Amino acid sequence: MIDRLRSGEHAILVCIGLGRTPDPDRVEEFTALAQSAGAGVLERLVVTRKSADPRYLLGSGKVSELRERVAATGADLVLVDHELSPSQERNLEQELKCRVLDRSGLILDIFAQRARSFEGKLQVELAQLQHLSTRLVRGWTHLERQKGGIGLRGPGETQLETDRRLVGRRIKTLNDRLDRVLVQRDTTRRDRQRRAVPTVALVGYTNAGKSTLFNRLTAAEAFAADQLFATLDPTVRRLGVAAGLDIALRRRFTFIEMPPRPDLLEGVVIEGINVGRMLARMNHRIEVLLDRDHCLGHAYFMSLSSGDGLDRLSAIFRQQILPLLQEYFFEDWQRIAWVLNDHRKDDGFCFVVKKPAAARALFGDDVDVANDASLWHLDTEAFHRPQSYRGIVDAGSG
Repeated sequence: MIDRLRSGEHAILVCIGLGRTPDPDRVEEFTALAQSAGAGVLERLVVTRKSADPRYLLGSGKVSELRERVAATGADLVLVDHELSPSQERNLEQELKCRVLDRSGLILDIFAQRARSFEGKLQVELAQLQHLSTRLVRGWTHLERQKGGIGLRGPGETQLETDRRLVGRRIKTLNDRLDRVLVQRDTTRRDRQRRAVPTVALVGYTNAGKSTLFNRLTAAEAFAADQLFATLDPTVRRLGVAAGLDIALRRRFTFIEMPPRPDLLEGVVIEGINVGRMLARMNHRIEVLLDRDHCLGHAYFMSLSSGDGLDRLSAIFRQQILPLLQEYFFEDWQRIAWVLNDHRKDDGFCFVVKKPAAARALFGDDVDVANDASLWHLDTEAFHRPQSYRGIVDAGSG
């Protein structure tokens, strides 16, 4: 059901710059991404446009040129270094008579090849299915016909409706499994907090040498290779830095190249929640509190454009957005609350809440409890209330 690159597949790369010439370093990086996925690069087409064509992203003249190149080279695949809408991807496939993948689809394919941990594999499959759910039509004419199917379809249900229902069922199963994984991870995090173990993170762009440095410091044997996205799963090891002092060293990666595009979420409104505006407001706060490189990407919310409701938005926040904020702010819950605007919301609509602690009753007057991280907790009910998300934009809108 999910498109995967096959080893040795031949591809033409399309690097497009809107309003400017594509950066040569970015063109080289996209070439490395394609090669990392196992594709053989036949040609590269570098295009500059003032604005995106709503039908193809490229202009009709470039589409004709690209069609001729595909026919002449026998390419199996066209990779586009830009976000494509489902309709743009479908239109290009119909014109070019071959598969088309955008940058997100290519990276998801690499993720599927490299994920090794149980949680990583769950996250990748979930991301793939969410990406697929907006592209189920994809020009497959058989999906528009009504078909019979033993034990699969309801009366009069089309193949397309069946596919969407099965994808939705699998997404729900993955969400349930991830919820259990996140509970286990939260237990581990709380254990580190109780033992007051400092945490140091190695954060950097892909192929920057994080895994190599991590192995040298900790004598670990984490996989390391000179390729993009060779390792995806976070890894934690204990590192002794002085007598009686240990730290938890954590290796992870983040994206810094693709800027968030809240405008791609224009028109996505769920129970009065303007998703694009909500993302833009959170990113503005992250930029002020941290930096622009850690802003949240629009891709996390793209699956909502297919009509998923509040339950899907809740799962995105619990399983993706909140863990990211924990990583970015090193579990500084006060700043996380500021990003979510919780400090200005009414009771019951705050995702993270600071509970008063009876420290004196617990430890007596002589103990000064300086670390109050354990006083913060999640209000799980808030994730299911529309006012919680509307309040991210305006606390008075709930």
